[in-house]
Amino acid sequence: MLFLTPVVIVGSVVGANLILNIDESLLKKVIAFSLIFLLIFTLYKKKLGLKDKKLDLKSGHFVVLSIMVAIIGIYGGLIGIAATSFLSFLFVFYGQSFTQAMGYALFLSVFLSLAASAIYVWNDMIIYSLAIPQAIAVSIGAWFGSRFAIQKGNKWVKYLFVALVVVFVGKLLSEVYF
Repeated sequence: MLFLTPVVIVGSVVGANLILNIDESLLKKVIAFSLIFLLIFTLYKKKLGLKDKKLDLKSGHFVVLSIMVAIIGIYGGLIGIAATSFLSFLFVFYGQSFTQAMGYALFLSVFLSLAASAIYVWNDMIIYSLAIPQAIAVSIGAWFGSRFAIQKGNKWVKYLFVALVVVFVGKLLSEVYF
């Protein structure tokens, strides 16, 4: 994942800088419908993401993967919600199991978050009284979630992935339409 780290950082910095100039409602609709597509694809492909295998990228795949990681980095720096899910699904699409994909996605998400956070700190856009407890809660949740994934395996991670995508879609659509 080290080769994708600079890509996600650059994307995140671009996205964090774009936050000031974008129609949030339109972006939420695009994200919600993208997540619906991922959900349908995940449910349709019954065996998707259930078997561990080595990530083998040919040169053309590496270029496409890098472009997709940059786009998700931009999105992550811009909005953030479900960015790790998008990264995870990208690696599942490339043949990884859900636990492998989540490991890759979380590794990249650390750098995505640090880069975007640096931009937000620089522009004095962080409400620390909310951000610090949220960061602690996310860290605790990630610790428990990774233990759960290792103990229960890919099948349960896939179920949780589907459940979280449904929640994200519901949240985004409720913000836009209600």
